[in-house]
Amino acid sequence: MSCELIGGFFEIIEMIIEEQKTPRSYGEDLTLYHSELNFIDTIYEYPEANARELAEILGITQGAVTQVAAKLSGKGLIESYFAEGNKKEKYYKITPEGERVRQGHHEYHEKANAEMCRYFSSLNQDEVKVLLNFFEKVKAYMPVSEFTCLSNRGCGNSLIGRKE
Repeated sequence: MSCELIGGFFEIIEMIIEEQKTPRSYGEDLTLYHSELNFIDTIYEYPEANARELAEILGITQGAVTQVAAKLSGKGLIESYFAEGNKKEKYYKITPEGERVRQGHHEYHEKANAEMCRYFSSLNQDEVKVLLNFFEKVKAYMPVSEFTCLSNRGCGNSLIGRKE
């Protein structure tokens, strides 16, 4: 049983990692990576930020901002512009199509979060404690490198991690 639990947890981690690297479809010919959606969200949250400030907020280079912005502009999701009287610093705004995609992405996550909240709210205090204890154990072994179920010897030593 414990191997199933830990194995399931690692499957979820792998799904999250893969989701970050896999583009999703948002229409007929529109696929976006997680990083592109994050870029759109950042423009939405910081509408007055220029390219340099977006790079700082996102923790990427200005060159990466230029590359992602070019891709999103090509997809019709954002537009670049210069502020009046300032032709040096570039700014970005979300197009109506970009807002549609952003809103759809957030609606999906709101529904998923509501479902998870309903589930976790249904747990009793002992079940919550077990989950929280499991999370603390996993964090103690981060970064986790792999999991192998040793079914003939139990699961006691199968969580492999290294402290840095």
